[in-house]
Parts: sequence; structure tokens; C-alpha cells
Amino acid sequence: MKTALDLHRELLSLDVAHEIIKLPRPVLSADELPEVLGVPQQQCLNVRLFVAGPRMIAVGLPVGRQAQLDSLLRAVGSRTLRTATVHEVNEATDFAAGLVPPLPLPREVTFLVDASIGLQDVVYTATGDSGTALGIRTAALLLSSEARVADLTTPTLADVVVDLEV
Repeated sequence: MKTALDLHRELLSLDVAHEIIKLPRPVLSADELPEVLGVPQQQCLNVRLFVAGPRMIAVGLPVGRQAQLDSLLRAVGSRTLRTATVHEVNEATDFAAGLVPPLPLPREVTFLVDASIGLQDVVYTATGDSGTALGIRTAALLLSSEARVADLTTPTLADVVVDLEV
């Protein structure tokens, strides 16, 4: 299985500034990162894997958000979609399911990211290890992962900035 060290080496080889953060306690999934790091959910990216026909699809969503099925089907150009099993995730990525980082993913895995993540300057995500997280500028993550950005979720109030000054 790959670990945070593999992720770190990949980012170093791409000359991408990043930080591997030692967590104060282990996590079992990226869903726990906001609480452990003390950051908003929308600043943490959870990578989930799906099977669309014969292809494996990785989808990066802010923690706590779900992709809209019709948006996801349209973005991948498929009529069928199902959540990948733990075994399929582990086999396809060589990372522990629940802790899959957005890179390095195999070339044959299409990586989609919800457009709302672009509202964040820095995002935090899993590294493949339960004791660490990755901190990276959003633009650097999107470029280095070669992610396709799409509107996959419905905006929430946390996504909207309101200026109440008159």
C-alpha cells in the first residue's frame, strides 16, 4: 500500500509546494479532517471512487457534501454509476479506502473535483495514512492532479459570501 511518503515524493517530483501535517490523532477517513484540523468542512477534500461502466472515477468533494447523481453522470459521460467497493478502491489506487489522496492516482482513473473547492485558497486532504493530512494550495492541487473541474454539488450557504455593509 502507498503512504503519505509516496504522495510527498510525487509532489516533490512535480515541484509542488505542500505540507504533510502530523495529526493529533489518527483518522479513519477524510471526513474526520475538519474536526481534527480545526478547519471548515468546505476546506477539506474527500476523494471518493465510483465505477462508471468499465472506468474508475475519482471524485473530490468538500467534506460533508454529496455529488448530485445527474451532475456526476453528465460529467463522466456515463449512464451507469456505482460506488466502488473497498476492495476496488484499494486495488485501483493502492491507497487505503477512506484515505485516498487526490494524487498520485493511476492514469486510467479520471479525477473530477467539485467547482466549489475553487472558493478555497488552501485545501486539506487525506494522504493514505491515518496519522497525516496534506495541506496544499487549491490551484497547485488542481494543476498537479490534472483534475477536471465540474459543478457536482448544490451550493450551500457556507459557499456564499454576503456583504452586509451599506
